[in-house]
Amino acid sequence: MKHFKEFKLNEGQETGLYVTPSTRSDGKKLEKWLKKSDFHAEKYRDGSFFFPDDPDTYDELEMELDKQLSDAGIFVTYEGV
Repeated sequence: MKHFKEFKLNEGQETGLYVTPSTRSDGKKLEKWLKKSDFHAEKYRDGSFFFPDDPDTYDELEMELDKQLSDAGIFVTYEGV
């Protein structure tokens, strides 16, 4: 299941997708997956990951992440900013 929230960007705020693992186990799997992937993301203390991206390509990034993470058995939610 995917969850989307609308965010108001502040001037100079970086845009991208927040990816939140459904469980701690999914978070650990996502961390391992990231190390082997070509994607770049920042991990936050709350367990979420931020994938920097342009708002015009969110859909493409989300579809690619969703496919790859689903194939790896990693369950997450997405939020764009």
